[in-house]
Amino acid sequence: AMASRSVDDVVATVLANTPSSSLSVPCAVRRCVGGSPGAVARIAEALKANTTIKFVDLSSNKITAEGARHIADALKVNSTIKTLVLNDNDVGTQGVLALADMLKQTHSLRQLSLNDNAIEEEAFIAMRDALQVNTSLENLALANTGVGRNLRHLVATLKVNSTLKTLRLSRNNITDDEVHSLVDVLKCTVSIRLLDLDCNEISSWGAKEIASMLRVNNTLKALFLSGNQIATDGVMVLAEALAANKCLKKLSLANTPLEQEGTRAIANALRVNSCLKGLDLRSCRISPEGSRHLAEALKHPGIVLKVLVNFLLNFAKLQELDLGDNPLGLDGLGHITEALKYNCSIKILNLGCLHLAEEGARLLAEALSENTSIEHLTLWLCKLGPEGAKHLAKALTTNHALRCLELFSNDIEDTGAEAFAKALQSNTALRRFDCDGNKIGNQGGVAIAAALAVNNTLTAVNCSANKIDGQGIIDIAEAIKKNNTLLSLDLRSNKISHDGLGALAAALECNTTILELVIDGAPTGEGLLIRERVAANVKRHKGGALSLLLAHHPRTGAGSSAAVLPHDVLVAIARLFFNEKL
Repeated sequence: AMASRSVDDVVATVLANTPSSSLSVPCAVRRCVGGSPGAVARIAEALKANTTIKFVDLSSNKITAEGARHIADALKVNSTIKTLVLNDNDVGTQGVLALADMLKQTHSLRQLSLNDNAIEEEAFIAMRDALQVNTSLENLALANTGVGRNLRHLVATLKVNSTLKTLRLSRNNITDDEVHSLVDVLKCTVSIRLLDLDCNEISSWGAKEIASMLRVNNTLKALFLSGNQIATDGVMVLAEALAANKCLKKLSLANTPLEQEGTRAIANALRVNSCLKGLDLRSCRISPEGSRHLAEALKHPGIVLKVLVNFLLNFAKLQELDLGDNPLGLDGLGHITEALKYNCSIKILNLGCLHLAEEGARLLAEALSENTSIEHLTLWLCKLGPEGAKHLAKALTTNHALRCLELFSNDIEDTGAEAFAKALQSNTALRRFDCDGNKIGNQGGVAIAAALAVNNTLTAVNCSANKIDGQGIIDIAEAIKKNNTLLSLDLRSNKISHDGLGALAAALECNTTILELVIDGAPTGEGLLIRERVAANVKRHKGGALSLLLAHHPRTGAGSSAAVLPHDVLVAIARLFFNEKL
């Protein structure tokens, strides 16, 4: 019986017996090991024979050095796995030595992530030697591993390695002196496309070193410098380099105080730079008051932020803009929303943690009524309230571009939920709607159910952490009997009653399209029945259904395209795919 066998055994069995036609999509194996060396050995042994699994994630399982050795031995035999994620596993120096030895002998692994593992110098030397001969690894993640004091070994690797394209070194206490040696080699290294130096100890002096590299480097596409110690003078030098750079597409300066001069320098750079597509300016202290000098310097009428926004949206041709957690004020927001009415390049916009309230929501709604490009809008913690929700809901009746709307924790309550539900009955563009943590009760749940009964474009709805129970859940269950497009429905933390679970289970006898229905509690009784019927839907659609689910799943792992599915769902899927009595 399934209950008599451990999760570890189930996972190993799935890996060992997967038909090549059934799991051809990347498969995540995550948080199922439970710190058991025997379980890791079993998985590793199964991987030696497996020819379909491409993605393996064993993060946060404390597999230690012994587990890393088992996995390394498996990869010496397996040539199918392309991505290996071992974050936060206490693999230590000995575990990395085993992985480095594997990299010397094999040339199939493309991505390796060892974030949050404490590693000593001996291991970095071994990695250096391995990467000087390895010709397959393209992405290496070493965040919070102690690489800062050992960066010279990695620099030596970059001098001869022409395969590595992505290097993630955040949270490593990298100082200006260490940055100096890194940027020197990057001035002439042509392979690195993405460099992540977030949350280190880089000051303005280090920023100047990076700026000198940007002036001559013509291959780097993404640079992350958030959360360092870069002051205004460093920002200004980076901006000057950005003006000259012709290849950088994404720059993150989040949590960097731009102040007046830095804001002006960035705006000037964007006026001449036509390559940058993504700019992260979260928590950068951008304010209308602090930017007033920019308007004067540019001889442009109006408040400064309007000038900055015009540059961001019209000159830079950005596709992704993150202005979350900045004290823009209502005036600043007004300039942003005015520019959005005419902009046709921004596709992803984050205004999270801005105090929009009703008036800010009204301004944004007016912009959305005219904007034809924004596809993904994040409005977490914006204090919209019921009235602000009404304004945004009205915009959905005329906007035909927005595909994803995230409204986490805005206290829209039943009134706001009813407004959105009414709009969703006629909106044919939105694919994902998140209204989690919004104090929505049964009245709002009933309204959302009415929308689901007629909407045929939504594929994912998140109503978790609300107060929907009783009639609200029963109506939602009735709605999904009629709905044939919804793939994912999240109802966690709603205190669903026994009758509610029964109604959902009964609905899944009719619904053949839902691939994920997330509820609370252990997989027993109606809860288990719900999970098994969802898994049956997955079986009906086979790989195509899994691909759809992975494509829209909101909880993807960093740097991966694979979703993190609960282990009981994996078990149910395994039972249905392989007809095994696990």
